[in-house]
Amino acid sequence: MRDTAYDIMQENIKNFLKQIKNLSEEIDSESIKRLASSIEEKIKKDAFYLVVLGQFKRGKSTLINYMLGTNLLPTGVLPLTSSITKIYYSPEVKIDVIFNNGVKKEIPVDKLELYCTEKRNPKNQKGVDTIEIGYPFDFLNRDVVIVDTPGIGSIYQHNTDVTYEFIDKSDAVIFVLSVDPPITEVEKQFLLKIAESVDKIFFVINKCDLTNRNELEEIVTFTKNVIRDITKKENINIFPLSAKMALEGKVQDRREVIKKVA
Repeated sequence: MRDTAYDIMQENIKNFLKQIKNLSEEIDSESIKRLASSIEEKIKKDAFYLVVLGQFKRGKSTLINYMLGTNLLPTGVLPLTSSITKIYYSPEVKIDVIFNNGVKKEIPVDKLELYCTEKRNPKNQKGVDTIEIGYPFDFLNRDVVIVDTPGIGSIYQHNTDVTYEFIDKSDAVIFVLSVDPPITEVEKQFLLKIAESVDKIFFVINKCDLTNRNELEEIVTFTKNVIRDITKKENINIFPLSAKMALEGKVQDRREVIKKVA
């Protein structure tokens, strides 16, 4: 049963949403309309946004695939993700592409790459606002929505812009780093921005299969000290793993592989 404080907060948010909608109609602002739509969607779903953020090619999509236990999101050697992708619980797999003009189109899984990747949708020429994927995951509360974001710091500035715009909508963040290199200046500045808006941040150091145990311990210690300096928090949780190898182990149902790299 919801407590009174929660109900009051929800009612205040709904009233605020009405004001935003009225404002968007008065000045005919598409960006404000999208903001209002996003808030309305969250209220309706009562969703908790777990947002996966990081620099390009850190393995964010692979990490999400590992979490889901399947090769759902496209991955590759070049910067791929070009739009916000939301994954929510559904008994059956279902993919909807929502365009900037508000049109929604259902697509099959094998067509996902045509809309969410830089290669098949360069500079978002197709005008994709978000992609929503229903998937029967069983490892999280069903009110959780996992959000994949474009990587920052690549040559595609629009990808960075899209990701920065989503930070304020995050309830919690998984910040993905890797061992090659451990943390860059771009990531430090990005984390500083995230820490201003999000209280719950979990850190993953990916690709740990590329280094040995001693080097990994040094990387974890170094990264933890840098993060402490940026966030001003003492309790920093860092999880080293190889998302690629862990995914392979999960898909092949080889628990011994997962234990080695996750």
